[in-house]
Amino acid sequence: MPSSPSDSTDRPPGPSPLPRERDGASLLERLALARLRQDAAALPASEIVQLVLWPSAVADWARDADVSTAVAYNMLSRFKPYRRVRELLALRLDVPTFVLDHLIDAARPLPAALRALPDGPAAGQTAPPPPPEPVSPTQRLPAVRDGSNPLERRAVWHVWRQIAALPASLVVQLILFPETLAEWARRRQVPASMLYAMLAGTQTHPGLREPLARRLGVPGRALDVLLDAPRREPALAQPALADRPPDEPTVAASAPSPAEPASGPPPARDQLSLGL
Repeated sequence: MPSSPSDSTDRPPGPSPLPRERDGASLLERLALARLRQDAAALPASEIVQLVLWPSAVADWARDADVSTAVAYNMLSRFKPYRRVRELLALRLDVPTFVLDHLIDAARPLPAALRALPDGPAAGQTAPPPPPEPVSPTQRLPAVRDGSNPLERRAVWHVWRQIAALPASLVVQLILFPETLAEWARRRQVPASMLYAMLAGTQTHPGLREPLARRLGVPGRALDVLLDAPRREPALAQPALADRPPDEPTVAASAPSPAEPASGPPPARDQLSLGL
């Protein structure tokens, strides 16, 4: 029996097709950029350095510089000064050593989620972050980090350029900060490896998508786009002057529990997570 015209109009529309590749304009990519702009000063020094080095890693630099990975992370966590290692890393980052010293030694503010700010991160900011500029040897840096450190600025600019190429786990971790992926998995009483596998695309675990989307404050479709659309290749060339980042929406107000204090040197990172 032929269907009536009303049959097709009453049929609920199917899900819109996934984009051919991530373009940096998806909801979660914009939320990650907004969160980073607001919380760059609150991120640990190791995470800022990792963002600046991406797609390389701190462990890669340590191996190339013939430095123990544990020593590199201990230095970035201020367990010991390791002056020679700081000088080597500053050289790799192309900044004076006093800039890296400030990133490591200056006090950090509380993350925005723990300050319960009334507005969302970077509300109304649509202009691209300024590109890195040469560091003046007389530049004065504040006693408490406020996002003005040249490495903090470079991390924001670099992530804006690379957001469509970043692993989904890193995008999600930036939004969750200061809660970590492992802490969220523990609260859900699921193995962290299951969450990492889902974010890496090696296993689907559909039962995790809905609660993670709720935690991120986005529709499930937004998480599907991040996880299922192909990533871009990391950008190599300088961006055109006309490049602009997408508009940045407001992150849903949900203050996570503070991160538990770490015991001992931080573990080695990989591209799946900053390990915040």
